[in-house]
Amino acid sequence: MLGRRAKPAKQTTERVARKAMQERRLFPRYALNADVFVVFNPYPGRLGKLKDAGHGGVGFEYAAVDNNNEPADVEVDIFIPTSGFFVLRRMPCKVVYDIEMEQATLNGIIIRRCGLEFEPLCRWHNEQLKLLLDVHVSHPLPVLQVAGELRD
Repeated sequence: MLGRRAKPAKQTTERVARKAMQERRLFPRYALNADVFVVFNPYPGRLGKLKDAGHGGVGFEYAAVDNNNEPADVEVDIFIPTSGFFVLRRMPCKVVYDIEMEQATLNGIIIRRCGLEFEPLCRWHNEQLKLLLDVHVSHPLPVLQVAGELRD
């Protein structure tokens, strides 16, 4: 076993989730140049700011006030309050991951990162998503940043 490095005994949940996302993602993710928000329906307690978006899904961070687990299949509203209140309503999604951010607590409130994969979208949803990406994307994210490394 000369020349082999010993693997760390324990990987963090966040790193494992990043690797899994990296291997499964079919579409690139993009950084946004506007404040874009997402809210779960019918779970208004989960409201967060998008960190990245693409044709296949979105990633966002939110403050968790409780440990309620929502179902894996959800609908979300995506909106931009400063852009004439652009809204994408009832986007069908699947929760791919929902993890606690390492060392991201704020007076007992836990910051979590959630990744959503879009379920098959109707033509209107596809057109509105394309509009959102055409207008509010600043640049493609490198692979490691797509997996959650990009921080504001």
